[in-house]
Amino acid sequence: TADDDHILELIVLISSIADKSSDDNVYDIRIMHGGLSKHNIRRLRHLKFKNVELLVTDVTDLIATYTSTVSAFTYPVAPMTEFYRFFIPCMYPRIQQAIYVDNDVVLCDDIAELLNVDMKDSIICAPHSAAADTEEMAEYVRSFLGIDSEEYLDAGILMLNMNAYREYGVLNKLIEFLTERKPESLATADDALSYICRGRVSWLDDAWGAQSFRADCNDNPSIIHYNNYKKPIYYLDSPYSEEFWSVASHTAFFEDIMLKCMTYDEEARRRDRELWERVVEKAVALARRCKAVKSAEVVGV
Repeated sequence: TADDDHILELIVLISSIADKSSDDNVYDIRIMHGGLSKHNIRRLRHLKFKNVELLVTDVTDLIATYTSTVSAFTYPVAPMTEFYRFFIPCMYPRIQQAIYVDNDVVLCDDIAELLNVDMKDSIICAPHSAAADTEEMAEYVRSFLGIDSEEYLDAGILMLNMNAYREYGVLNKLIEFLTERKPESLATADDALSYICRGRVSWLDDAWGAQSFRADCNDNPSIIHYNNYKKPIYYLDSPYSEEFWSVASHTAFFEDIMLKCMTYDEEARRRDRELWERVVEKAVALARRCKAVKSAEVVGV
């Protein structure tokens, strides 16, 4: 997915896929957006790789056919692009398997290797979320979602079993989830897919699930998701920043990327820290409230 604020990160992602691609494959990359500026569309079309095909599509009207009558999508907790991944199996009914990655991801190995994973009857394949390894998030997952923290996934890297996804009715279950829990959900995509697909998830290993949230678990990643607030485009000391900047330095937009980094001031960094602190505080508060409600129910019985 793409938006104007993160177009440079997307360019780095696409470049990393191309850099690690195999000459034996053709890589069909479909970029979904909800109204990119003409300038940024031209930037994407400037990207040329011999075995990578880019299709840039405004999905606003298509998504609206699913969401216009569903109030759950109107609550302003997350940007609409957060939900695009949920509609992929509906938008591409003839495709049986697809890979989705967030735009804050970098490939260190050939992404096509993921297609060798045997998903069997799983709906999705994803890495375990390193965020759930923290005490606060683990308790939130157990109390708010009602699942074990080991079942909490990182929705920024997904393999989709499209047929199983459609047959299981994930989209309808998503609408139910959003209606019941969205106003309080901390990470809408991670929360929703972890809850809906529980018991039907295949897990990627550490190499294919490396995350900046816990960078000490993998010294040789195949893919990196920069899923903490210290994104390498803003923080040169971000975990795995070397991998990001190695790709960025070889793009035609390196000067733009450097400018974005150098103009990110201390005030912006302070806001980042405070936002994360509020997320942690909310996780603790929600977990306590859920446990209190359950205790009251037990007493009532």
